[in-house]
Amino acid sequence: WSVLTFTIDATWQPDCTGMQSVSGRSRGMSIMVIFPATAALVAFACSIVLLRDYITRPRPDKITWTIAFAIFGAAALAEFIGSVFGWTPLLARAYYVAGATVVVGYLALGELYLLLPKKHVDKIAALMVGLTALGISLIWNTPVGTNVTSDGWHALEAGSGLTALTIGINSVGTVILVGGCIYSAARFRKLGIMRNRMIGLTLIAVGTLVVASGGTLTRLGNAEYFYIAMTAGVSMIFAGYLRARKPDARPAIARPAGERDEVTVPASG
Repeated sequence: WSVLTFTIDATWQPDCTGMQSVSGRSRGMSIMVIFPATAALVAFACSIVLLRDYITRPRPDKITWTIAFAIFGAAALAEFIGSVFGWTPLLARAYYVAGATVVVGYLALGELYLLLPKKHVDKIAALMVGLTALGISLIWNTPVGTNVTSDGWHALEAGSGLTALTIGINSVGTVILVGGCIYSAARFRKLGIMRNRMIGLTLIAVGTLVVASGGTLTRLGNAEYFYIAMTAGVSMIFAGYLRARKPDARPAIARPAGERDEVTVPASG
């Protein structure tokens, strides 16, 4: 189950006569490419904001999420390029690495840095780097069908090993990301602290689920809705991070009943 998978335009599929008209396909493509283009811009913007925050106050979760959103943006950009200019084997492989395999893992890794001691998460980070290298190796050696121009990354003839790796990273990563955000938000709510961070984490969790719902709709035969879900989801995640980084207002200090403000009268003369 690939949570952050950018799918091919449904209008590219054959109709009952064998092929859709070129004009109809072009109209569908011209509309649908707006969404992966927007998702790429939002993801890169989020990556830039995170990088600036990391430079100001270095923390491992920030640099990890900087990398994750850069990967997300690269996947959306690959989808846009493939839709407009046509897919190639290299572009399909690049998308499969970034969008279908590793991005959720790095988002989850950033969440773990917020939940667990750094020394423990560093070991998981090393494992994630190893899995990334394994994924790149498997994808590079995966055959690509001759229908890559129309089917894009779906033309990759993924074997059982690559499929298991992709499902494993996405499934575990989604549970960690969504579960961690919900846990943290619930804890802040219970303690009555960090309201902005609580709202931000909730938006991040919901945004992740929105993107995941787009993948589900794709598998149910509604591929065109995934573009909308993808854009809405990454926008919610970005909004969530912006809200979480916003400092909470200091609570007003309550004065004892009957206490009056002192008024200083300047001395005359």
